[in-house]
Amino acid sequence: MGRDEVVCGFGEGADADGGRVRPPAPAAAIHARQDALITGLGPDVGDRKPFTCLAPGENAAATFTAGALERLRTIKRNRDPHGVFRSNFPVLAGTGGATR
Repeated sequence: MGRDEVVCGFGEGADADGGRVRPPAPAAAIHARQDALITGLGPDVGDRKPFTCLAPGENAAATFTAGALERLRTIKRNRDPHGVFRSNFPVLAGTGGATR
């Protein structure tokens, strides 16, 4: 095993597949690469997140524009009044009733 390799997972010296993995790159290098990728994409990058990538404390407004969120809320109220379909981040937060 090389000096820059680390052993992960199950068994001695191997991960679940019997392979070896390298240690994670330093955080600064990762952030620099992310910044370069974002800069390279130019104006096509916005500040919205995918709905499935929201973190605790965030809400659906971080994902959708105000107009899109209002349309989604209207659909949710009309098509799922009993809150059968739910997610970790409620679409109808603060409106009472079926909030997810």
